[in-house]
Amino acid sequence: MDYKALYRKFRPKVFEAVIGQGHVTETLKNQIVTDNIGHAYLFSGIRGTGKTSTAKIFARALNCTNSNDGNPCNECENCLSALSDNAIDIIEIDAASNNGVDDIRDLREKTKYPPSKMKYKVYIIDEVHMLSIGAFNALLKTLEEPPSYVVFIFATTEIHKIPATIISRCQKYELKRIKQNDISDLMKGICEESGYTYDDVALDQIARLADGAARDSLSILEQCFAANAEKHISLDVLTDVLGLVTDDTIFAIVEAIHHQDGKDLLTHLNDVVIGGKDLKRFTNQLIDYMRSLMLAKISSDLSNMINASDDAIERIKEQSAYVSLDLLLRSINILTQVEVDSKWSSNARVILEIGLIKMIQPDLETSIEALTQRVDQLERRPAPRMVSQPAQAPVKQAPVQQIVQEPVEQAPKAVQQEQAPQPVPQMETPVDQVPDTPYEDAASISHDDSEDLWEDVLAFVKNERVSTQVLLSDGHFEGIIDNAVTISYGEGYGFHLIAVEKPENKELVERAIYQIYGQKLRVKYITKNQEEENSQESLETDEEKLYNFLGEHKNKLEFED
Repeated sequence: MDYKALYRKFRPKVFEAVIGQGHVTETLKNQIVTDNIGHAYLFSGIRGTGKTSTAKIFARALNCTNSNDGNPCNECENCLSALSDNAIDIIEIDAASNNGVDDIRDLREKTKYPPSKMKYKVYIIDEVHMLSIGAFNALLKTLEEPPSYVVFIFATTEIHKIPATIISRCQKYELKRIKQNDISDLMKGICEESGYTYDDVALDQIARLADGAARDSLSILEQCFAANAEKHISLDVLTDVLGLVTDDTIFAIVEAIHHQDGKDLLTHLNDVVIGGKDLKRFTNQLIDYMRSLMLAKISSDLSNMINASDDAIERIKEQSAYVSLDLLLRSINILTQVEVDSKWSSNARVILEIGLIKMIQPDLETSIEALTQRVDQLERRPAPRMVSQPAQAPVKQAPVQQIVQEPVEQAPKAVQQEQAPQPVPQMETPVDQVPDTPYEDAASISHDDSEDLWEDVLAFVKNERVSTQVLLSDGHFEGIIDNAVTISYGEGYGFHLIAVEKPENKELVERAIYQIYGQKLRVKYITKNQEEENSQESLETDEEKLYNFLGEHKNKLEFED
């Protein structure tokens, strides 16, 4: 006997065998029992969910001479001829290759003739969305008022491509994605009937890869059957057959991303490529694993959300405890874009490498997730070590350049080596809090000095909280006005004003001012309108001074008419 693929060999023969579609099969059975038959049916859904199988069962049930509770008996002459694909009154048409107007006109002419042996002449048109517009138009009249003995059954994976005029003339049934547990149970029964043993985790992995399509799962299972002389389906067999990356490799790659270890990350990717693994499938695996980590951070019960062994779930929980949610969200977004870009690129490896490097370098991106991760990294960075002055050196408030340089010259060489790499000037005063003293007079600080010191303030703030430094950088340093370090913002920067006035941001800036300027000064934020008003007040003051000057020296000045 000729070999048949598993999905054909184990095609369901009764409605109950169509897994996961009870909402459709029960309705069709009731129509058979009550003899309330429609003239056109439309089955839609993703591939491999049972559309064609349901259509075949329904066609046999319509013509079965010994129907049993709506199911075909599969033993009468009509059922046997249909099962052997010899029934002349059940016509199956592939719309992908018969999609022209002439094909539909020929079909329409044949509907005029009654069935030869059966009660109904049934037309099963698969992938009906492939018909041309002209073909759909040619079908309209016949579909609306067909002969009483004709039943149309349409199947499609893309219902949105079918004209509304066709859909409105049909009973529409949408077949759902099949649950992974149902697919696993289906494969277990097939393995047992075929004489194969199996590991549950292997079948669960196949069911997950099938993504709700039973036919896809049977195709993968068939590959495992062909590649396995020992008649045992294990996870190792599945990994070899499909070219999957092992869980250990996926775990190690996520570790390298978390630790921002580019060398280790690219080494693992190189091993994946040398091993001949499918990069598209590897990307999907990585996305799925990061999804599992994301779910583990949100929910403690993963049994119904993740298809994995108990040991794998425990490992996922352990890793999710220290991998940040921002990193996972950003990485999933990057990998999703990698999938899209790889479809249009001749070098998928380069696209994937760029995506992985972006994951470990959040400063290369401007997304909210990347900025959040950078801020989180800075906040978790330990506080810089402070270098104290020798006991005999008096504490002196001075510009930051002097405060940094003088102690270093007097400190031992070992101390100088420790302080050299510090990116931000280090103060001898503790940075925990600004002293609880009144604000001081800053008259001794010149405008030029204060402007130079403000750059050091920005560097200090950046070292502790990047987001606050970004807000300050968008403003303009006006100088020290009324003993307050004044920053102005133009129109459209209302958000900045609200953000910098928050207590935590204001406290940080005043603490930085105290460390850099050596005095406790207020920080004041103004808008451009306020700045113009202040400029006007200064102008009026200058005019008053000029008027007074002329009044005092009017006897010494000569004016011409």
